[in-house]
Amino acid sequence: MRDWLNRTLTALAVIVAFPLTIWAALAIYFDSPIASLRTFAAILYLVGALAALALLRRKRRWPIVAYIGFGLVSIWWLSMRPLNKQDWKSNQAKTASAIVNGDRVIFENIRNCDYRTELEYTCRWETRSYDLTNIRGVDLFITWWGSPWIAHPITSFDFGNQGHLAMSIETREAAGQSYSAIRGFFHQYALAYTVSDERDVIRLRTNYRKGEEVYLFRTTIDPALARKVFLRYSQRVNLLHQHPEWYNALTNNARPISQCPPPKLITPARVLTGVFCSMARWTRCYTRTKA
Repeated sequence: MRDWLNRTLTALAVIVAFPLTIWAALAIYFDSPIASLRTFAAILYLVGALAALALLRRKRRWPIVAYIGFGLVSIWWLSMRPLNKQDWKSNQAKTASAIVNGDRVIFENIRNCDYRTELEYTCRWETRSYDLTNIRGVDLFITWWGSPWIAHPITSFDFGNQGHLAMSIETREAAGQSYSAIRGFFHQYALAYTVSDERDVIRLRTNYRKGEEVYLFRTTIDPALARKVFLRYSQRVNLLHQHPEWYNALTNNARPISQCPPPKLITPARVLTGVFCSMARWTRCYTRTKA
């Protein structure tokens, strides 16, 4: 019985060690600070792991070596910090910030781009003042492309005669970068709260990007709750303006901020896609129509 238990535990340890070893190698490949050595370092790590497997297989110690290697890589990886000062794409060159004074909120660096094509545009960065007593509600835009399990939410706050202010949680990409789903699990992109004129961030997706479907959900959020959600977004915007964070497709992604309690049932697939957990909260609690 004890021998069977030891074999089972060893097998489980080996099964877990394999994906951890692959992740560590990929982390070295994608995030090593010396670009010319990334491939070599990742291959060297895998070769070392395989050599340890060959040498220690009979002694059942290989998983220990794999876990130690994973731990060392994780410590290095978690110590990495994103920087605000980089050569960013021009439509992500600045980060927004908010000054809250009672019922008045002044937003700096609101993006308002004029698009000629998806990749050709002229961006203006504006400062606007909003009166929180004018807030009427919140709209939620959901965009789909390709797989039905991949979606992106955009939250838009209705300030009546002062217009709509949209907030989109995105990757902040350096010049020359493009989004990759695999790279999104590593330290390749900063997290960005893009605060923009609604005509900027929505029209980009409806008029210029190909293959995207945009749906507008009118919510039943009352002005008091809309104000709370808006202020939570503003706090998050200011935090990222001062202390940038890494985007991660699994743990730190485009989930909209919600004041609603989580739904009772969240499927594993929705957890993995990230945005669906919070999107489910919005649609379950607040959605009344779709346009």
